[in-house]
Amino acid sequence: MEKKKTMKKRWVLDQAVRHAIEETWAVFTNGAITPNPALFLARLADLARSNAFLWTEAGLQVQEHATRVVPVGQSLSRSGAGHRCRGYLRRVYHAR
Repeated sequence: MEKKKTMKKRWVLDQAVRHAIEETWAVFTNGAITPNPALFLARLADLARSNAFLWTEAGLQVQEHATRVVPVGQSLSRSGAGHRCRGYLRRVYHAR
């Protein structure tokens, strides 16, 4: 059972790494053909914001999963704050 729980955490982090690499690759490969340097900097700023939201969401998912395994602090972690924060981050991230 412990191996399955560890695999879930790894899967979340693997997905975050894969998504971050794909987005970074897309920005830098399109940066070579972007004629306007200001546009490239805007895309780079979007990438930084996107990665911040992505890693925040991944961290919240791993933390939520860890608190379901360990009974200490369940009342705080299951209060819904993590779900609300993750929902907000997902809406902001997918709004662009």
